[in-house]
Amino acid sequence: MTFTTEPGVRYDMPVAFGPSIAPPVSEGFETYTANITYRTSRDAIAALIPSWFEPADEQMMTATYTRMVNMEWMGGRNYNIAAVSVNVVCTAGPEPIAGPYTLGIWESDCAPVLAGREYMGSPKLFGVIPDVDVLASEFSFRCSEYEAALIDGTASQMREMSADELAHVAAAGRDRASLNWKYIPGLDGEPDISYPTALYMSHDYDRGMRGQGAFSFGTPTDTEAPYSAKIVRVLAKIPLLEHVDTIALHSAYSSLFRDRTRRLDVPARD
Repeated sequence: MTFTTEPGVRYDMPVAFGPSIAPPVSEGFETYTANITYRTSRDAIAALIPSWFEPADEQMMTATYTRMVNMEWMGGRNYNIAAVSVNVVCTAGPEPIAGPYTLGIWESDCAPVLAGREYMGSPKLFGVIPDVDVLASEFSFRCSEYEAALIDGTASQMREMSADELAHVAAAGRDRASLNWKYIPGLDGEPDISYPTALYMSHDYDRGMRGQGAFSFGTPTDTEAPYSAKIVRVLAKIPLLEHVDTIALHSAYSSLFRDRTRRLDVPARD
């Protein structure tokens, strides 16, 4: 008897060894996050997003570092993320949905890279991303492919947020959607899958810092960074017009809702 999948059960490749180990919901893990945001050009962003999305009227570009701590489905291990996003509106479905659209994202462990690409449609790549103390008065982070620098971020003059500032940021961090383009190439030159998705997370931020920051992109050759060189070459051309904000946040209780990941070009399921 050959192997058959069970209806309604999610699998990852290789399929025949059972259902996915990534649970429908991961919750109770800790996060340390730094966001460095600049105002940029709406026209520069438009060329990098698919037709289901429109750039927001006031266009921002954000470089993010996140440390994910005590991921139960990974045996309690930690991993780090570096990402670049812009704010967009998805107009593909019955109602528009606004949120950050991921232009590029790198993670320091292959397990979440595989799950994020295959299921949630996040354009994840592997990167070397050292641990960083984002609650310090100044810090820096780097993401590399092999030894080649891809993204460098720095923060300085960081101060504790007031209670009102933290409350505002904390409200925005609850039940937040990140927008992606799920694309899986096909064997005949046409994609097997190509549609917009939303990924939902929630963070209970209990501490925040605010200050000054900057980020830049490396200039690796295609040999030095075979996967990422072409990405950072394009990202480096996006104009950074004005620093808007640099914040660092801690959440003692964060959640990732894989079971709420959905296509945005069809009506939402009840």
